[in-house]
Amino acid sequence: SYKLQASSPAIDSGESLLPIDYQGAARPVGAAWDLGAYEYGASATRKITPAFIDAQCPPFTSRSTPLRLKNKGRSPVRSVR
Repeated sequence: SYKLQASSPAIDSGESLLPIDYQGAARPVGAAWDLGAYEYGASATRKITPAFIDAQCPPFTSRSTPLRLKNKGRSPVRSVR
């Protein structure tokens, strides 16, 4: 997983999923969550441990969660796997 660059279309293109990013930084920073593991512009202030994740994140279940994507490019999306 790579950190987002300032010009990334993934910035502010996500939806509310987890309150922290991969580094433990609070989400969102800006108008909305960023797509991907890292929140652009966030700074990690916590050490990530299993206990911290359990306390901050909702429990995972076996049911599926819909994922909505926005195409901000010029080419149409042909398929998503």
